[in-house]
Amino acid sequence: MKLVAWQNMLSPHQQPLLSALADSSQVDSLTLIVEQDMSQERASMGWTIPDVSQLTVIVAPQLSQLEELKAELVDSTHLVSGFAQGRYGEWIRHNIPEFFLYTELAKSDSRWRSLANIIRYRWFYRRMADQVKGIFAIGSECPIWLKESINIEPHKILPFGYFMKTNAPVTTSQKHTHQVLFVGRLEPVKGIVNFVQSMLKADCDWQLSIVGDGSQRQELQQLVAGHDNIKMIGMLPQTEILTLMRDASLLVLPNQKEEGWGFVVNEALMNGTSVFCSDLTGARQVVSNAPYCMVNDHTKLDDMVQNVTVFMEQKYSTQQRLKLQQWYNQCLSVETARDYMLDHFMQRQGLPINKNKRTKFGWL
Repeated sequence: MKLVAWQNMLSPHQQPLLSALADSSQVDSLTLIVEQDMSQERASMGWTIPDVSQLTVIVAPQLSQLEELKAELVDSTHLVSGFAQGRYGEWIRHNIPEFFLYTELAKSDSRWRSLANIIRYRWFYRRMADQVKGIFAIGSECPIWLKESINIEPHKILPFGYFMKTNAPVTTSQKHTHQVLFVGRLEPVKGIVNFVQSMLKADCDWQLSIVGDGSQRQELQQLVAGHDNIKMIGMLPQTEILTLMRDASLLVLPNQKEEGWGFVVNEALMNGTSVFCSDLTGARQVVSNAPYCMVNDHTKLDDMVQNVTVFMEQKYSTQQRLKLQQWYNQCLSVETARDYMLDHFMQRQGLPINKNKRTKFGWL
């Protein structure tokens, strides 16, 4: 099988999956076509260009170059990121007879922007409905949104997520601080101010470290002043965040607005760190399925704080961390996602699927 992936830029979130696909014995080649290597906006957020040495990468090709490659491209399975499909959307719709989409939730805090997205996505889909073989829908809410708001046929909607490479197993020699960690933007949608308010009201004595920055930083600083068990760390490089993640017992995500996924969930579970999230976290189905993790009602953060307190009193052990990490490797690894995606590529093309496929997918 020859694969072609279309993206607007080189994405560190999607690179592990593409590399895993390229490694598969079922894949003869994988070509990645992108509009640019990295946008200034993403670079300012700390994103770096991922290692794509296993792939054949074509950056910002001219349409004439695509025409030269057309015979080879048409004879491939295509995975297109997003409905709009960017600069090459028109060329894809006019030249590629069928393809798969890879998309996440397109809701907005603005009611009018959300409505505009629905109108745009319906229009995009009507133009290419006959060409779309399946849609890999990222996060728990996206499949529902595609069906109910965009009117996508249910048999085309394939629940999916974001995936990372697996990590080395945790060991008894690692430093486990029995602390709680929050990683994310300090914005109302993330719910961290609400969570800290509930924590202070309950007079908790466990340690909370807050990593990130945003519009609520000053409000949080005033709120936690004089409380030695709550530490605001600010922005950190990704490597330092992962070190904190490995040391912590628990990651909390008290989201107050629906989100697409929440990549920090993968980073936590990969390291055997438990996750407590709200029922508006995009990866909530993963958290619901994982051992030692919990999904909480976003309207009852007092209860979430109490659940955290009970968890911390039980002293999360290295053996439990190992069990959670083993679950991640079996059910949420990038290899698991690759097998799931390849099965759907094969099925939709009437080809036999891999008989040794995994039986449990952590996002379903």
